[in-house]
Amino acid sequence: MQSLYSTLVVRLGHSGLFTTGRAAMWRNAAVFTALAGGRCGIYLHEFADARGRLVIFYDTEEIQSPTDETRFHFEEFVLAHVHQRALKDTVELVRFFVCANCSNPVPDRYVQLLHDRGIKTFDCPCGFQVSLAEPKERLRFASRVEAMDQSADRQRDFEMFVQSARGETSTPSFTTWAGDDRVTLAIVFTDVVGSTALGEQLKDEAMNELRRAHFAQSRKLIDRYNGREIKTIGDSVMAAFRSVEKALDYARAFQASPGHQQVKIRAGIDIGPMHVEEDDVFGGTVNFAARVVGTITGPKIWLSDRAKTDLDRGGARRHGQLNWTRHDDVKMKGFSGGFTLWSL
Repeated sequence: MQSLYSTLVVRLGHSGLFTTGRAAMWRNAAVFTALAGGRCGIYLHEFADARGRLVIFYDTEEIQSPTDETRFHFEEFVLAHVHQRALKDTVELVRFFVCANCSNPVPDRYVQLLHDRGIKTFDCPCGFQVSLAEPKERLRFASRVEAMDQSADRQRDFEMFVQSARGETSTPSFTTWAGDDRVTLAIVFTDVVGSTALGEQLKDEAMNELRRAHFAQSRKLIDRYNGREIKTIGDSVMAAFRSVEKALDYARAFQASPGHQQVKIRAGIDIGPMHVEEDDVFGGTVNFAARVVGTITGPKIWLSDRAKTDLDRGGARRHGQLNWTRHDDVKMKGFSGGFTLWSL
């Protein structure tokens, strides 16, 4: 039960439709904020012998109440996950119907009796009529389970990529390029915007050709700005540069010419001192840069506050006319508190 619950929480958080933070996660409960607005939650009540009850609930405050569509997709994903992970024929769905007017629940025996007679409504004593239809019977929303699963898989792969990339910074060849075992470097993460939809449109062979052209262009630009490719995976690139100026030049050039006309990229940049030989990054520079790019929606370039400070201190003329937008109190997964980020 704990395995089913924990994997569900992680995958919901990576689904692309719902997010959560450490403050909204507990051992047996989690609350998610929908990108479309509203809060949804799950609670696990464990019984003996590998049995339990997983309860779905929603915030009832008007400002936090999710829409019918949000509830539909949340419940659909939870049910799909449970049926996939549980033993066959061991899942029972129990739905509670509540009158929207008086807030009293419809007795289970009435629900069953009416269902047996093919009646899909209950006449509450308060005079209000309660629908007993299943969501899929009364709501006509297209399924998002497959897209949410793909997003969760992609985010899982990206996080594995980040951890693997940290290991790459400890190799002797990287230390040779960096020039010392303790250096300050700018880290850039790039990612293709809408790659899942693009892959569906182009199909595998054409998408693989696109990736090869995309990565070839990245390596050409990394060489131009004297950087170092650390790792690639899927549609993402991680590279290191000896200054924020060079990192930004690379990101801007790559965004302008990503190797294929259908590709648009986002890029996140951070800078910090790195202990190359210990597979350790002071201040979590690699992880932080990955979180910066994960915050971006759309084809944009974002800098951490320390990267922006370093850029301003350098005062390069070619960057003097760039327009920046400041974003305060941005929450970053894995880091406590809020951070200031800058978007170009």
